[in-house]
Amino acid sequence: MRYNIYNDYIEFEQKSQTYILDPEPRVKKVTFDSKTFFVLKYDYKGKSKFGYLQMLDSGKVMLLAKKMLLYREWQPAKALESSPTAANYTSSPDLYVYKVENGDVVRIEKLKKMIESFPDKREELAQFATKEKISTKKEEDPIKLIKHYNSL
Repeated sequence: MRYNIYNDYIEFEQKSQTYILDPEPRVKKVTFDSKTFFVLKYDYKGKSKFGYLQMLDSGKVMLLAKKMLLYREWQPAKALESSPTAANYTSSPDLYVYKVENGDVVRIEKLKKMIESFPDKREELAQFATKEKISTKKEEDPIKLIKHYNSL
């Protein structure tokens, strides 16, 4: 079993036949290799769609990451280049989202907006964010903040 990041589906093999599990609402979650993927609706580039989001932390708030990968087509050699550019996959920054119990999936964009979405612990989170110098630009910082909130 494996997660195909580029096509956003789970592949698994059974009796030497490969099957694909698309991210659809009937599938709630898939767990393998100590990773859990939830099928949730999220917004990306102005469109709402279902996809596999990897759970990073759970509790009162569930922190999830949407793994991203870009494909760059083969490019012929340009002026002053000795050879063409090969087709390749390049990593793209993960999309981080959080979900409060039965609420909607919310994309992590601005720290202030994120802290305001937790009115019961707003002051504690603001102090923690200041003390730890948390920013949404660093990948590990939203994880720190959600783990702290879930520990309160």
